[in-house]
Amino acid sequence: MSILVLSRLRFALLRRIRGNPVVWEPTRIRLWWRIILFHLLVALLYGLLSLPSATFAVWQPRDSRSRKGTIENPFTIVLWGEPGEVFDGEVFDARVDLTITTELSLNSPESYFWLPLNAPPSSEDNEWEGADTPIQDRSIDVLYRSSNCDPARESTVSLIRAAVQSAGYRFEYDGRCSGGSSFVSRRYVSPSGGDAGFEAKTMIAMSRIQDWESEALDEKLSLPMKYGSIPLYLGTGSRLASQSSYPPPTSYLSLPRPPSPDLTTSVLSLLSDLPLMSKMQSQFLRSLPTSYNCSAVTSYLRGLDTYLPPSPLVLIEGLRPSRRTRYDFSYYSSLLSCVFPSASAFKQAPQVPPGGYNQGGPNIIVYECCGIAVDG
Repeated sequence: MSILVLSRLRFALLRRIRGNPVVWEPTRIRLWWRIILFHLLVALLYGLLSLPSATFAVWQPRDSRSRKGTIENPFTIVLWGEPGEVFDGEVFDARVDLTITTELSLNSPESYFWLPLNAPPSSEDNEWEGADTPIQDRSIDVLYRSSNCDPARESTVSLIRAAVQSAGYRFEYDGRCSGGSSFVSRRYVSPSGGDAGFEAKTMIAMSRIQDWESEALDEKLSLPMKYGSIPLYLGTGSRLASQSSYPPPTSYLSLPRPPSPDLTTSVLSLLSDLPLMSKMQSQFLRSLPTSYNCSAVTSYLRGLDTYLPPSPLVLIEGLRPSRRTRYDFSYYSSLLSCVFPSASAFKQAPQVPPGGYNQGGPNIIVYECCGIAVDG
């Protein structure tokens, strides 16, 4: 189009010059050339605007404020340690970029990831002393420890307790819940004054959520292992545990979904086989995971437009703040180091500055609830 306009203007100009050469002195010729160049510029601009938006966008300067992780646009994370509540749509809003939770449903959004928010005990933990007590030297066959006396949970434990005691094995409880025991006032206290976990061959490890349509893995599976006791696991987190550097499934007894008749027979079969229990104990003793597996999270984040400085500021806001709770920032920093390995260090932001986030505020905002706080 622009070539056609230029040719026609040039032809008209030459015809006028030949017809009346006196009129076309140099000043007027320069004026006509300016008119021609103006039309050419308009034609070129029209052509650029007609290009597809994706092609034209490469000429636009990048606005760094649109990148997640900047002071103006912080990266937001929810750490949700309470299974059973993470899918309440009223909890979160559009500000959340990443949700790390102890529970995954079959239809979890792609920004949801499981990580052990209730950190598994380290193999370097001082509490390991006594965990290597051999199975045959432990006097309690099944130990039950729980403060959540939900009727459905208590009913399941009651089935196990009745079968264990009927078979002549020793069942004890040392928490608030008795598992339907008639000796409610006889909560077990170790004569040595130590933790009863070190005296138990097995411990009931019941996940805080018993929704068999989802996957949830909390600290319940790993706690018995800390005492060298074999977990009798009631939960749906075996696959998550296998993907997260936990000891193999052969190191604990994964119980069938209640009220399966195999629930009690599998427990009794295990208790009758001391060599098998010793072999199971050897698979996890002093070999619990000491780090997180964040590969799935980091792979997801590589596909996002994120930026963090070498030492990002982290603001922690409790969704359910408690006066009895204090937060251990070293835990958050170790978790964030796994999720954001490119950052060299994380610094805690004490609070939102008076001028807002764009006045020296945090790069990362963590909304935390229920399960990773340290009681104070």
